[in-house]
Amino acid sequence: MNQKMVVSTLAGLIIAVGLTGCFRQNASSTSEADEPSTTLQLAADEQQLKTYLTAQFTSLRSDAMYLDASLPEPADASQVTSPSASESSNEAFSGTNTQVAGVDEGDIWKYDGEHFYILKSRSNHHCQDDVLNSPEVDPLDKTDCDAEPSSAQVRIVKNTQESVSTVALGELNPTELYLEEGHLAVLGNRSNHPEYRGSFVSWQSGLSQIRIIDVAEPSEPKQTFEIDLDGYVVQSRRLGDELILVSRFTPSLPNLINYPQNQAQVKQNRSLLEATPLKQILPSITINSTEQALVDASQCWIADTPSNDWGYPSLSTITRFNIKTGTFTSRCIAGQVDGLYMSTEHLYLHRTSYWHNTADSNIAVNSGDATSQPFVSDILPPHSAHTLVHQFKLDEHFNYQGSGLVKGELGWNHTAFRIGELADGSLGLVTSSGGWNNPEHYLTVLKAKDGVLEKVSQLPNSLHPEAIGKPGERIYSVRFMQNRAYIVTFQTVDPLYVIDLTNPAEPYIAGELEIPGFSVYLHPIGDDLLLGVGKNAATGVSGTTWFQGIKVELFDVAQIENPQALGSISIGRRDSETALSYDHHAFTGLFTSESENETYRFAFPIRVHDTQRDDMSIRDPESEGFDWTYTGLHLFEVENKTLTAAGVMVTEKNQEGVSKRHRSMSSSRGLIQGEDVYHLSGAQVFHANWHTPEQMSEPF
Repeated sequence: MNQKMVVSTLAGLIIAVGLTGCFRQNASSTSEADEPSTTLQLAADEQQLKTYLTAQFTSLRSDAMYLDASLPEPADASQVTSPSASESSNEAFSGTNTQVAGVDEGDIWKYDGEHFYILKSRSNHHCQDDVLNSPEVDPLDKTDCDAEPSSAQVRIVKNTQESVSTVALGELNPTELYLEEGHLAVLGNRSNHPEYRGSFVSWQSGLSQIRIIDVAEPSEPKQTFEIDLDGYVVQSRRLGDELILVSRFTPSLPNLINYPQNQAQVKQNRSLLEATPLKQILPSITINSTEQALVDASQCWIADTPSNDWGYPSLSTITRFNIKTGTFTSRCIAGQVDGLYMSTEHLYLHRTSYWHNTADSNIAVNSGDATSQPFVSDILPPHSAHTLVHQFKLDEHFNYQGSGLVKGELGWNHTAFRIGELADGSLGLVTSSGGWNNPEHYLTVLKAKDGVLEKVSQLPNSLHPEAIGKPGERIYSVRFMQNRAYIVTFQTVDPLYVIDLTNPAEPYIAGELEIPGFSVYLHPIGDDLLLGVGKNAATGVSGTTWFQGIKVELFDVAQIENPQALGSISIGRRDSETALSYDHHAFTGLFTSESENETYRFAFPIRVHDTQRDDMSIRDPESEGFDWTYTGLHLFEVENKTLTAAGVMVTEKNQEGVSKRHRSMSSSRGLIQGEDVYHLSGAQVFHANWHTPEQMSEPF
């Protein structure tokens, strides 16, 4: 295979990763202090936006590795500033565990102090009567059966264990709920999210659905708004009575060839697109059967990059929707978004970018000489991703503040927690590059100035060259708290790094603590204590380190230069898992003034593996797995800087001769209110007194 053929073949794979920008023609060398421009500007006119969105369909795939001089230069535009949304009020019970105080996040259940609102997914699993009635069938199999296939619904149940009402959701695939002053917002999709989120084709024909339900009288819920939004909601948040939705849309037309392979197909696509008005390519929104445009060209930003850049056929939209009035405003960015971070003042959109790594190359463009074209490995060095961040003010017009490019990626787990807004309004990010086996980690601080997110500082640096993590260690958890960042890396032991961000221009590693195992989730308790939830680890005679059971650790971080481990609790053996490893909503916590010293209670679900297998024969005993024993909501307390276990609400057991299988914990939650603790498992709720969790109620 010649070089040009290899470039052409890999181009399609790279496009599928979902890249917005491209590299530059005859670019000069770019140092860390001189990153490529990433500024957004409003589209000059409809034609510019249309050209950007359709460039993928009007060029051959092999051209994707080169450049297409088709975009006019973007025009500048002024922005209007208006007051930001207000903070949500605090509640007397443990609600949804959120990353930022005052910024609500969607979850599978909500609580108003008296009523639970629980999502129950649509079920297509119907078992015949002989299965439902057979005593020989595993009970777990029976609980997965439905007498008849059912639609999705919201169950409304009272904390006194009474069923109040049910809201049918029809064909909607619900994903999350919001609750605000008697108004329930249900978010979902017409179909499931794309399996391969990197491919723009997977995002075509997406339809997000929102149902607003008046639950001021829970026994008589009434739907007030039915909203259908073109595209898939990537993530959402709530401030007061407004939902902030970030969605992604890819245009789709009959007879449009997504990846044209020859000039005839390019010509066919071009003719089709020229005859199609822009409004038929842009997303729309339908509210109570009334359809209207979600955005128009005057509300869309395009990256301020050279006119010969390659476009990408996706729009990312930012929409704020008032759940009480049904009014909305929306803006869009030409390109994709991977996720968001939101404070009470600002919205940050981020994505992983690879193309900006080519700034060091002098690239020959459309020269006609195959040997002069760059080879993929020269253009895209392995593990050389950057993170692109856009900042917007949470005003009526989403006032654009600036964009920045940071070396490295945000990681694979609890990605949003690698971002945090500091007290002075600057933004901290923790990124990694270099691949899985030999990563390098960075903490970067950005600050908006004149339409750019300028790099204020970065660790390591010449004054503080100490690496974040030892050689080969990967980052497992990050938490920004006050003007600090806590970072846990791991390979054989668990170093907890405390980074002082009091002066964002001069961050430094103030303290470090090494303990066995690692924390995959960090949670602050007040100002001076930090919880870490993760796993124990043990090294076998082979020299390999093996994950063990669940570990809960308490740290004293009052003295930033000298963090201390105050004690830990281990639960289960190897193969034990917790939903908190991948979903922070699985955690719930609440301060109580029950005793002289304020106590912090918290809970999260754990699937415990502690039953020894019969075939333990591997060289490293530490590598041996254990069979599932039980699953339940584990309760803990912190009082006088002491961590204690407070019991467990067991909802599933491995009973000999009955069941040796377990369900997913993805729909498992806890909630604390006074002396009461509630456990959601599936669509069922269990209740117990905090002091006697083993005496829990029947499911309701």
